[in-house]
Amino acid sequence: MYAKLGTSEWLKHSEHVCGELLEGVDIHIQKLIDLDKTCLQDMLSHLHKQVLAEYVRTLMKKKMKLGDEKIQQQAVEALCDNNQRIHTLFIEAGSKMDDLKDVLPRLAEVLTLKAVHFIEFELMNLYKSYPDFSEAHVCAWLHLMANLSTSELRMIRKSFSELRELNAPKETDYQAQDLLYSGRDFFSKVLL
Repeated sequence: MYAKLGTSEWLKHSEHVCGELLEGVDIHIQKLIDLDKTCLQDMLSHLHKQVLAEYVRTLMKKKMKLGDEKIQQQAVEALCDNNQRIHTLFIEAGSKMDDLKDVLPRLAEVLTLKAVHFIEFELMNLYKSYPDFSEAHVCAWLHLMANLSTSELRMIRKSFSELRELNAPKETDYQAQDLLYSGRDFFSKVLL
């Protein structure tokens, strides 16, 4: 289902590629419809997080380079459009993972940035929302940006690592949340 993500076909025909993915997902959702309402919500919320995590993992593993500004813009539009369609499908079906609605658009935002310090700032904002957003995720995502030099990538990675250490969340930050319906642990599902 995810094989076409991060390919030139995905860039050119993202609506079609996302449509194929959602058709496959909808088949699984239909199998769950007869479950008890609470159980259905739990299963849909879990599936919602898993589908998005696999989507992001696939893009991070593709080793695709978004060479010029036009291709980067196509990727940004595809991410935002796909995000809207995926989120709508799951929320209408009963998922309680509303806070996942910003994952792909926020990753897409990083692709639009040119200045290193703005990229660093946005990556730290992502980390504050998703404390399991790791240096490995940063490296994999930045690999998509062909316009960054090796020294810029190294500087961003170093800066992210240092700032992440300084801003590590405390255990009490999680205690007030119901993690079943929280996206704060989203990137722990994105296995690289």
